[in-house]
Amino acid sequence: MFLRTVRDFQRQIQDALDVEDFLTVQRCGHSLKGLGATYGVDPVSQIGRSLELAGQNKQKNAAIQAFNLLATFMDTGEIPKVQTERLECTLVDAISDAGPEKLVVYVAPEMQELIPFLMESMRKDLEIMQSALDQGDFATVRRLGHSHKGFGSTYGFDYVSQTGLAIQCAAEAKNTEELRNLLQQLGQYLDQVHVVYGSPPAPEAVEPVRLEESPSIPRATAANPVVAVDAELMDLIPLFLDTMRRNLAEMRDALPRSDFETIGRHGHSQKGLGSTYGFDALGQLGVELELAANGKNQAQVAALLDAMEAYLATVQIVRKEA
Repeated sequence: MFLRTVRDFQRQIQDALDVEDFLTVQRCGHSLKGLGATYGVDPVSQIGRSLELAGQNKQKNAAIQAFNLLATFMDTGEIPKVQTERLECTLVDAISDAGPEKLVVYVAPEMQELIPFLMESMRKDLEIMQSALDQGDFATVRRLGHSHKGFGSTYGFDYVSQTGLAIQCAAEAKNTEELRNLLQQLGQYLDQVHVVYGSPPAPEAVEPVRLEESPSIPRATAANPVVAVDAELMDLIPLFLDTMRRNLAEMRDALPRSDFETIGRHGHSQKGLGSTYGFDALGQLGVELELAANGKNQAQVAALLDAMEAYLATVQIVRKEA
């Protein structure tokens, strides 16, 4: 049903582009954005957002490229993603050194019309988030952070994806100071990033790492779970874990009231956040919590919350080096 629905929207968009019916493009894009989010197919959701914006702004070339990306994804399951040149220092250092070569991304030529349009849209979103933060509107900041996370993962802007996720978590925790820092860094990135349309240079050969020989990662046991986290994400882990503990407390409060909507919402969010940060066990618990909440199974939810609490109390975090 999902595939048939997307195909139907593809036909409507193609007919609309032929006659420059931008209202239909905008409407279909908006529907695809919601449909992809509902089914957890982020590329469809993000391309739908791109089509919605292109239709709203009557940007035919951008709409055509977004439409072509959707067709490619539906036919192959893949999108020609942006590739980021490996940074030799942190983003903050790269920006302060004013070295644009340190902030280079390589974009497939077929996205030459679409990417600048979407980058400008992100700048507008950034202004909205800054204004919303000043007004204490954390819901809007969270929503747009989630959107940036999807944009980055779909089109290959890894830094935008990671920052969007961090913004989402900080907004859920209502951490104003952290949000101001994240929004400032995102603004600096958007100002300094240099996009090159073409293929990236061939990477240098790197000796593969044999994980079983690495002494830095302790062996996990059932009572002593260990998660190896990418080095660039380590600073975000305390905020992520605080969010998980806060969600756990809210779900425990919701259970006696049979507020399964709150439990299902947190479970759905946890499903995505856990896998993004490498906490697969938390992601799986999120899946099971969402299903148990949908079935209004109070006993199962209680058992899953106990398992989540035990995991958060015993999990050990280690740095995973490149």
